Amino acid sequence: MSSQFSVETAYRVIIYRQRTYEADTVEYACVAALADGDWSDSRTDSDSAGQVHVTGVWQGADAAYVGAALPFPARFEEAVRRKAEHFDTLLQAVESLAPARYVPVKAHAAIAKAEAILAGADDPDLPDRVHTPWGEAEKARTYAEGITFYSTPSHGGFR
Repeated sequence: MSSQFSVETAYRVIIYRQRTYEADTVEYACVAALADGDWSDSRTDSDSAGQVHVTGVWQGADAAYVGAALPFPARFEEAVRRKAEHFDTLLQAVESLAPARYVPVKAHAAIAKAEAILAGADDPDLPDRVHTPWGEAEKARTYAEGITFYSTPSHGGFR
């Protein structure tokens, strides 16, 4: 026997504006644009709308926000939000491996970039490849800030 469910779905639409700012640098122009609260000349970009996703489910007909929402499978949630929430979990998992064992050099660069994203800072200028006197490093282990051991297929050393 089937039941009735009220299902709320949504998608994100991009609202944008294009405006000229006078500034000494690109960074200052970006700061000015983000601080500008006037959106009177904004436009809607429906062509770049996000994926349709479920935001809520309720038992019964026309029952949205009447009573408690029902749980629904995560695959119906907004994918971008799911990825953002999982980002922190992945970062914690990679960070937990980094001090305990040798990890690929790319992992060190990925951790630094993730930490910058969470801090709202610029991406660090860290290479995902490190060249040593013995060739390209495959793995690295950081012992302290500024002290890292790099290993190559033939040798390894501290930097």
